[in-house]
Amino acid sequence: TAEKELIPAVNELIETCNVSQGSRAAYYRLLSVIAETGRSDGTKALINMMNSHLERTASHLFSPIELKFAYDFDNDYTPNIIKRGQVAAKHLTRHWERSGIGTLFGMGVFEGLKYGAALMKQWPKSEGSIGKERINYEKKLVMPWNFGVYRESESDIDNQEALCETSYLTGPEVWQRIWRFPN
Repeated sequence: TAEKELIPAVNELIETCNVSQGSRAAYYRLLSVIAETGRSDGTKALINMMNSHLERTASHLFSPIELKFAYDFDNDYTPNIIKRGQVAAKHLTRHWERSGIGTLFGMGVFEGLKYGAALMKQWPKSEGSIGKERINYEKKLVMPWNFGVYRESESDIDNQEALCETSYLTGPEVWQRIWRFPN
């Protein structure tokens, strides 16, 4: 696609993906009110067990404290390769513990039960000077009202033609991303 046609095409995709964002946001606010108060009208119920049920169910589904990764191989390999897999699994488990990814994933399980969906997003970010840089992983939860799909009738994300995440940036974050661009 020519560069002049690209921006309108992308804007059209974004609009298509976010067509139901407003109605979904209202629906998710209602779900939050029900979970917090126990009633859909927002008045507090005498006994509200919804939050405790959500927390208990989430803890049964995932516990960051008991998280341990393991690598499983489909074929037979030498003991040296198997040992490398065990070391890599231990390293991955330690990384999730130290960086708080497991805790964030646990929050995502709770929010997913509350709202029906929540996505955890991870991406690598290098830190330090050239030659001494270190790869760190950024992470965040993407809530369902900030996430749009091209075809809402298709529930499998792998079959979507386009996905769109809406995120908001502060003024300094915008400047940090664009200060190197010419003009």
